[in-house]
Amino acid sequence: MGVTRRSWLPGLPARRGIAALAIGLTGVSALAGPGAAPGLAPEPDAAVAAPAGSAGCHDAGRSRGQWRLRLDNDLFGHQDQGYSSGLTLDWMSRPAASWSDACVPRFVRQIGGWLRGLRPDGGAASTHLYIGQGLFTPASRRRREIVPDDRPYAAVALAGIGFSARQGVVYRRSDLQIGVVGPAALGELSQDLVHGLLGMDRFHGWRNQLRNEPIVQWSHLRLQHWYRTPGMDIAGGFGIRLGNFVTDLTGSVEWRFGPALPEAPGSMPVRAGTGMSAPSGWASQDGMRLFGFLTIAGRHVARDLTLDGNSFRNSHRVDRHRGMAEIGYGVVLARGEWTLVFGRFHRSREFRGQRVHPVYGSIALSRAF
Repeated sequence: MGVTRRSWLPGLPARRGIAALAIGLTGVSALAGPGAAPGLAPEPDAAVAAPAGSAGCHDAGRSRGQWRLRLDNDLFGHQDQGYSSGLTLDWMSRPAASWSDACVPRFVRQIGGWLRGLRPDGGAASTHLYIGQGLFTPASRRRREIVPDDRPYAAVALAGIGFSARQGVVYRRSDLQIGVVGPAALGELSQDLVHGLLGMDRFHGWRNQLRNEPIVQWSHLRLQHWYRTPGMDIAGGFGIRLGNFVTDLTGSVEWRFGPALPEAPGSMPVRAGTGMSAPSGWASQDGMRLFGFLTIAGRHVARDLTLDGNSFRNSHRVDRHRGMAEIGYGVVLARGEWTLVFGRFHRSREFRGQRVHPVYGSIALSRAF
């Protein structure tokens, strides 16, 4: 049972409960939203031509780009198992109206013809570039053999490119990710380094981790304001991922409360089921800005490599649940160009026999430019 591989495209019967409710509500809202505006297809030569100058990218009236460093760790939830840790560095450009805009990185302009399907239609779009690593471990640190009734050891390293745009109350983002799951992601090395610095015991079962497998993944996120009034707003949306790493559909609702809320919907450091997050939506301002958020999400999962095992070879796997739910809460603190977000998330059990509900925290620090 512990080393048997099964198909990564199981049937998709509906699951009652929170997951189905959240996905259904947000899906109806998304379909009822405003239609897409005319496209921004690049001109044949503009996709590879350098801009005449870069001054326009730094116009005072243009929305700002940002750097973001995000750390996820289950130690924030007083655990050390499951989704054990994640680290992502994300760069977002200022919005650009065309491929030839100075805000679009040079290499992105050069391959623009291949990426036009990712770019949202209508309006100006920001480019996202990022790299990240995620680690997944069973509950027992000391067991060196495979633990048949617990999740496999797994490490993933990803690099991604995406495009996001906001039109009125709607925010959209599409990403393409490539990477690897397995020893090449250096999960054991990075975990041992961090545990050594913190004086924590190391995990001894990494030799049983999932084997090396390339990853190709497409993701899409759509958020929309449902209700907004001074001091409070409610936004909902959906995310979809397709690939050999994760294939799932997520619906979520987020309530934010506090003075001076940003215009962009959504403030979570990582949005459930997508691995992505929305920008802060704030212009640089003097003074302190603080607000809180509460979110609920449901997922229907058709594929999760970290639970289902390798796609093309025998490996450790568990009997995964198809429907999952998550609730999160946190605070956002900003001053000037800096924004700090902290969130804590509680998940339903992800596979049969899982002893505890997973809990993890996420902290993100970003700087506008």
